[in-house]
Amino acid sequence: MRYKHLVTFLTESLGYILSKIDECFLYRKDCIIIMYVDDIGIAAKEMSTIDNIVKKLRDGGFELTKDSSFEEYLGIQFVRNKDGSVLMNQPGLIDKIIKTMGMDMCNPNKTPATKLPLGKDVDGEPMEEKWDYRSIVGMLLYVSSNTRPDISYAVSQVARFSYGPKKSHATALKMIARYLAGTKDKGIIFNPTKDFKLECYVDADFAGLYGIEDDSDSTSAKSRTGYIVFLGNCPTIWKTQLQSEVSLSTLDSEYVALSQSLRTVIPMQTLLKEVIPTITIPKITYSQFDYNHF
Repeated sequence: MRYKHLVTFLTESLGYILSKIDECFLYRKDCIIIMYVDDIGIAAKEMSTIDNIVKKLRDGGFELTKDSSFEEYLGIQFVRNKDGSVLMNQPGLIDKIIKTMGMDMCNPNKTPATKLPLGKDVDGEPMEEKWDYRSIVGMLLYVSSNTRPDISYAVSQVARFSYGPKKSHATALKMIARYLAGTKDKGIIFNPTKDFKLECYVDADFAGLYGIEDDSDSTSAKSRTGYIVFLGNCPTIWKTQLQSEVSLSTLDSEYVALSQSLRTVIPMQTLLKEVIPTITIPKITYSQFDYNHF
């Protein structure tokens, strides 16, 4: 009800357009708004525009707490560098993960995973750690999907075993934690270019778990998809996951990976085509989009 009340006010009273792709994204020519539960982010060229929107929301009966500049949102920090680029990182959540696992004094690790894939380890020793495996995985998924693509593969592996984890799986989690302990201040750096392109890079392995999982288990024949989507030369969305079906060749696994990535690219393309004609973006035209770059 609160969401509908806010959206109705923004669209009917303030002239915003609700995106057809993302119902938490609203826009008009001079401003965009994003919503997540009770958190709202407002972006505009002039601060006066934002102040005016906040005033109208308050006049409309909404109670707001203004958090000044967009330096942190949903636990993600935004650090503006001297060269104009922006660093996105999550040192606070990483510290929480390390502390929850009791690894405050751990020795940092240089990699988040071993060379060999992580298997079910059916006959392995049970996990004996006091911390909750699924809780740690949940926090790591939030970190890996927002600011740390470098741990996406490692986190995807341990997430498979959230039910009934073994000692080997807990050890894999500790390896990720040690890696993060030495890189907690790192993250994604956004440095947009004038060439405003939508690009997607896709890859897949072929039956990467063969010889790791039981040969009688279909998972041993499944391939893994990996892709990353760039917008204006900035990494925007990335993912790595096992494919749901068994591919019969390397080429087959590559096509499946491409299909999976397009389920992200096509909505992004549609959103951009929806928004660009409305929001004034200097030096940007449709001809500068590269929709078919894979």
